[in-house]
Amino acid sequence: MKDALLKWMMGASGMGILLLDEDLNIIDANDWILSKTGKRREEIISCPVGQVFPEIFEMNHDRYIKAALMGEVHILSGRFHKYFLRLPVDYPDGRVDFMLQSTNISPLYEENKITGVSIAIQDITERTLYETRISKQLRELKEKTLKLEQSEQQYRELIESTEAIA
Repeated sequence: MKDALLKWMMGASGMGILLLDEDLNIIDANDWILSKTGKRREEIISCPVGQVFPEIFEMNHDRYIKAALMGEVHILSGRFHKYFLRLPVDYPDGRVDFMLQSTNISPLYEENKITGVSIAIQDITERTLYETRISKQLRELKEKTLKLEQSEQQYRELIESTEAIA
């Protein structure tokens, strides 16, 4: 069961998995990470994560990796952090420069000892853009409803003033 789960996570899951050792060297990356970055497994395994993905350090996200080595779990929201890895958008349309991501950074344990870090990255670009569009439409609908209510009130006042004259 454990091997099947690991095989699924590293191969067929719909998210990126990056595994680091205690020295922040890459020990594995799943097919999602490789396909999104255009990198080959053999060129990144055993390399320092900051060398392969310098944006992690540029954006000070390495602090979350170091915290995971101390036993902390961090979830980075695409709303606030935008991205963990600077990856291209699958369907570029100019609304975002890079793939928006939700990232889970957790310690890796072996026999109750932290031996590394697991980083799980989910592409939330499409969902976030959809939510933004829906929120905008909702705001516009509320504005139109308010204007309609104001117009209705003005109409009622006009009718009432006309009735008072007659």
